[in-house]
Amino acid sequence: MDDLLAWDRKSGRSFILLPHCSVCRIGLVALSFTPIRINVSAAMGRIKTMGKRFGAVLCVAVLGLSLIGCGGVNNEEAQRQASFVDAVEAGIADWSDVSSKRAGSIDEQISLLQQGIDVQIDAASKFKSEDFEDESFADLVKDYKSALDMESAGLVNYPNDPATYNDNYVKGCKKAASVVRELEDKAGLKMDDDHSKALSKYVKSPSELVPLGQTISFETEAGGMELSVDGFVVDADSSQRAREFDGWSENQNYSYLLCTVTNDSIDPKTTDGISFGDLIQTKGPDGIDLTCPNFSYERPGYEIATGGYLGTMPEGSTKKVAVPYLTDTSVTDYCVVVGNVLCFVKAQ
Repeated sequence: MDDLLAWDRKSGRSFILLPHCSVCRIGLVALSFTPIRINVSAAMGRIKTMGKRFGAVLCVAVLGLSLIGCGGVNNEEAQRQASFVDAVEAGIADWSDVSSKRAGSIDEQISLLQQGIDVQIDAASKFKSEDFEDESFADLVKDYKSALDMESAGLVNYPNDPATYNDNYVKGCKKAASVVRELEDKAGLKMDDDHSKALSKYVKSPSELVPLGQTISFETEAGGMELSVDGFVVDADSSQRAREFDGWSENQNYSYLLCTVTNDSIDPKTTDGISFGDLIQTKGPDGIDLTCPNFSYERPGYEIATGGYLGTMPEGSTKKVAVPYLTDTSVTDYCVVVGNVLCFVKAQ
């Protein structure tokens, strides 16, 4: 008992320090003797008529009860929670490894997206929400697993069904990210050194998918614009000229991203031109941005944004714009990212 006595310098009173449970990530119960204190002077005063011996016995009894409360079920629950957090970490690490692979086609991209979901489902497969006594943690387990199911459902008919993708895959990713953030803040989730950047990538919301031809409104530093992607074409004549006169190889094509662009509120007097390289990203299935050549030919009915640059059109006006790109002859599927939305287009 003497080892449990402490002295409060301010009040001049002695206290008994009782242990309490502090659950750590490895599932062990640590005892801390600072938060729970019994005022010995007050306690002895109240039981003075019963004798000091009985008071000491009472204190030991309370200490015993506190120790009992720290063991058994709580320790097992802590171990279960820590095991689930470990499983989520492992799933994210495997997801990171899968997502780092490059696809050569839309079908390969879909396969990699599904693999990224499957490795997370497998890692957490042995856990059920009803196995956890802590209701708030059980809800996290339930939300995480349902989020992965949503992601998987969202890839049905991808990328041809934007509504299903947005309502399931995008929302599922956001839901899973929310759970992971909470596990990181409250349960000590942390990635290993080899996957230190995976977490920031995982919690980043994916872009929503829009169908070809849908108008996309967005803001630039100079003002508002609207843009719709109308198609993607390989220009055979321009490709041949580039090979003959500009040193392009036989596996390189001169292609155009065809767009309809509206200047909502950019003042031509203060802004000389619009850089499509800054506004939109056009990528192949491997996720690498396409390059805009610094020379151009003609495309009937369209104004060419040579090098991805277009002079500012009058405010409120609309133009058909062709953005030239160097493409590979073996690639036909492309992704266009505008702000926080994307659309897929197949080269014609």
